[in-house]
Amino acid sequence: MHIVMINVVSGTGGTGRICTDLADLLHASGHRCTVFYGRETVPDRYADLSIRVGGPLGVKTHALLARMTDSAGWHSKTATRHMIRQIEALRPDVIHLHNLHGYYLDCETLFEYLKGAGIPVVWTLHDCWPFTGHCAHYDYRGCTRWQTGCEDCPAKRDYPASLFLDRSKAHYVKKKALFTGVEHLTLAAVSDWMKDQAARSFLKDYPITRIYNGVDRRFFHPDPGDERQVLGIGQRKMFLGLAAPWTKRKGFDFFIRLAGQLREDEVIVMAGLGKDQIARMPKGIIGLERILDPARLARLYSAADVVLNPSFEESFGMVTAEALACGTPVIVQNTTASPEMVDETCGRVLQRGDLEGLRGAVDDLLRQAIPQEACLKRAERFDRERNGQRYLDLYRQCAARKKRSAD
Repeated sequence: MHIVMINVVSGTGGTGRICTDLADLLHASGHRCTVFYGRETVPDRYADLSIRVGGPLGVKTHALLARMTDSAGWHSKTATRHMIRQIEALRPDVIHLHNLHGYYLDCETLFEYLKGAGIPVVWTLHDCWPFTGHCAHYDYRGCTRWQTGCEDCPAKRDYPASLFLDRSKAHYVKKKALFTGVEHLTLAAVSDWMKDQAARSFLKDYPITRIYNGVDRRFFHPDPGDERQVLGIGQRKMFLGLAAPWTKRKGFDFFIRLAGQLREDEVIVMAGLGKDQIARMPKGIIGLERILDPARLARLYSAADVVLNPSFEESFGMVTAEALACGTPVIVQNTTASPEMVDETCGRVLQRGDLEGLRGAVDDLLRQAIPQEACLKRAERFDRERNGQRYLDLYRQCAARKKRSAD
């Protein structure tokens, strides 16, 4: 089989690594894979299988137009048509869609092609953007307008931000018309929560399966290395958080509250901060910029005593899965997909917004001294090989279903 993937990045970030992890598995099984991507730099090892859609100027132009007119996903037509010509030349057996937002392609052009191409399509739902009129996440704001048709969007300034116009109602109608009616399309949700949301959206008539994101345990396994020495932590208890960017929605306030409650033998490490945020960090927090090297990330997870991922919105929770694969317990909030990731054997689940309860949850984990083996056992459900094989099986099923319908 030859699988074509389309995603905003390739080989970097959460969704980019998911694409190239699948590419590795496909190649190991004797198949081929090509990743079309829109932004950022591709690691050298994946350069030969990655093809950029458009270029940096196109992304900047698309982003500017989106901010001015609330039209993310409806530009870059020339780049998208060129990508389609390249896809036609490759003659793939399956097209696997990932994140289509990110200012790099035109969804109208792409879906008009998909509806006529007759090629089986798998679409992994990494967030909620495919079935809303604007936003990628809505739970934090408690918005349910996506269930009936978006309008008067409360998240207009959230990614993909619009500075002036609110076209959420028109885009909801447009997405519903475009994204439904693709003959051979199967949805893959990255969590049970995500599956439930899609099942209540205008995508509900498509077959949908849950496939957790895969963690590459070649990188993510217990190995603290010398991170404590590098950071000057020594024997202090280390509480780790990772996000990019860090916002209130990602649980930023939890870390600021905990910093004021630290004991002398404790320290917080936050990775993914901007330079201005690092300069303003209170005493007790070591601030790091975004880390792209998975080996370094794994050492940080392994060096921590507790990983904190108090995000209000997670369609999956890659930080949680990677931390567990490194043998470190995790604290999450009882929101969206986060409670699926941990249980009492490997972490704690806070009630939504319970800043006061964070200190108690940390102390509870430190007292209990959760064994590394419990975290590793929980991480098995997020194993790259295990979940990648489910995608390979899905590709085969989609290709076979298309063949049967043609016969």
